[in-house]
Amino acid sequence: MRSHLSLLVLVSLVVLTACAPAGPTEAEREAAIQADKDAINQLRSDIEAAYNAQDAAAVAGFYTDDAARSMPNQAPIMGKDAIQSSLQATFDEFQVELALSREELQVAGDWAFDAGTATVTLTPKEEGEATELHSSGISILKRQADGSWKIARLVVSSNDPLPGAE
Repeated sequence: MRSHLSLLVLVSLVVLTACAPAGPTEAEREAAIQADKDAINQLRSDIEAAYNAQDAAAVAGFYTDDAARSMPNQAPIMGKDAIQSSLQATFDEFQVELALSREELQVAGDWAFDAGTATVTLTPKEEGEATELHSSGISILKRQADGSWKIARLVVSSNDPLPGAE
């Protein structure tokens, strides 16, 4: 009797295991990661276009509500609304041209990081010479409930020498 019961349990386990849904294949996982990378690359292009259109609301819309943005020689800006206000102040004073380039992009589940460089040209709207700034930065992105990606944290450092430095 015991051997029959053991055999029944063993057969049941084999049948249940065989009926369990299989996880995604390696190719499916790679395709999903590539789709995420494509979406983040598009996000980067959309951010660049919104900057160049001087659209602070559109740029801020690419950030999570609780985002943090750290720029060179400034205190961190916390929250999407504060980020929009800061951008609007910049756009009110300068015509901004932004060019972004990606150096590394990694996706890990619902989080990703995007590292790259930027060239920003600030031309005063009133009077003065244009200034070209060069920086490196890293964005930490978070997948949203709708599947889109938004910036949760942005840290930017200047690649330009300090004034007076050789």
